[in-house]
Amino acid sequence: MAMEVFTSKVDAHIYVDATLSMIGFVKPGPNTRYCKTIEALEGTVISGWAHADVEFFKFGDEILPLEGREYIRAKEPNFYSDSKINRITRIQQVIDRIKTSDISLVLTDLFQNKSDVNLLTKKLKEKCFLENLTFGILGIRSEFNGYIYDLGPNRPSAPYRSKSDESTFRPFYIIMMGKYVDVIHFYEQFKTSGLDFDVDEFLVYSPYLTNQPVTFADAMVDSTDHLSEARNLIPFIYFDPRVKQFRLNGDPEVATFVSTFSYSPAEFSLQFDHKSIDFEISATQCLPDTFFSNSQAAKALTFPDLQISEDKIAVRAELRPTLLPGDGLFYYEVVIRPKPMAYQFPVWINEWDMEKSISNGSGKKKVSVGPTTLNLHRLLVDLWRSNLVVHKPRLATLYFYFEKS
Repeated sequence: MAMEVFTSKVDAHIYVDATLSMIGFVKPGPNTRYCKTIEALEGTVISGWAHADVEFFKFGDEILPLEGREYIRAKEPNFYSDSKINRITRIQQVIDRIKTSDISLVLTDLFQNKSDVNLLTKKLKEKCFLENLTFGILGIRSEFNGYIYDLGPNRPSAPYRSKSDESTFRPFYIIMMGKYVDVIHFYEQFKTSGLDFDVDEFLVYSPYLTNQPVTFADAMVDSTDHLSEARNLIPFIYFDPRVKQFRLNGDPEVATFVSTFSYSPAEFSLQFDHKSIDFEISATQCLPDTFFSNSQAAKALTFPDLQISEDKIAVRAELRPTLLPGDGLFYYEVVIRPKPMAYQFPVWINEWDMEKSISNGSGKKKVSVGPTTLNLHRLLVDLWRSNLVVHKPRLATLYFYFEKS
């Protein structure tokens, strides 16, 4: 799938969580990391696009617009005193409002009423992934002096005050929803906006595993054995640089080709185990007056070796002609993707998750709940699974013809 083209225009909608769970980020004073983030949001959008419109809202029980420079009040405790909206965090209402043509940013601590992760995952799947939007999340830890409300079901709120040690700071998040190029561009602009702290805990869920589609269009056929490249197996009118054509030479037990592809991994996506790869092979038998899917021909092709380096993917393909259902022309489509369990989540997701970080079991150190977020790991794992189901991200797609005569 080709990536969207970046444009110089953007409409940004920024939603600030105005519930009581956020007040602790501003009580220590106007110079917390949280307050500095609020100051940087609008400037990041305005400086990052030639034509940018920015609208601010506050949300909780309801969503209310913030006129003019009113959003700056989010640096003050009084901003969170509106009893009409400060009791319940309903992030799902914000997700319902997102538009596919805009970029939406949600500033929140991810405290969800009744810890309803399933509802949040369902909404993001429907409004983000099914609408072909990208989900990004940036985690930031900030000074905090207030109450933590999200300690799990049937557990009362508890006071918490961070220390000067950054490891005691409490997490908040910027959730981003929009076109892939806009989400990436916002983060890159935000990271260089002059903040005096690092913002490296960033993750993106999208349809893309690569910056450019990996196909034969930008590949080299390094070697062949009992195969020769051809250009006339199909009419020239159908020529496509992504498609290779091979003619089988002789009657070998195995025919092979080795090819190297340019590879540029998509930025900020999940890493994966390069040895845990799936090949989805489909074959079509091409007869003079018809063509049809042929599962027997698909079994004749295997890929015993795949190597991934920083900027290259090398594959070795083996064709066993005796497994083909006769002579003729066969068209193959091969989709290469990591296995679902191959993906590796960043360390910070576990470290910032309340359940993962705190345990009374042997071998684990019991730490304060202040620097953690309830259900963070579960939310981000469930969202990634939804992204896999909807988008089925590909590492590469190979198209080629074999002729056996």
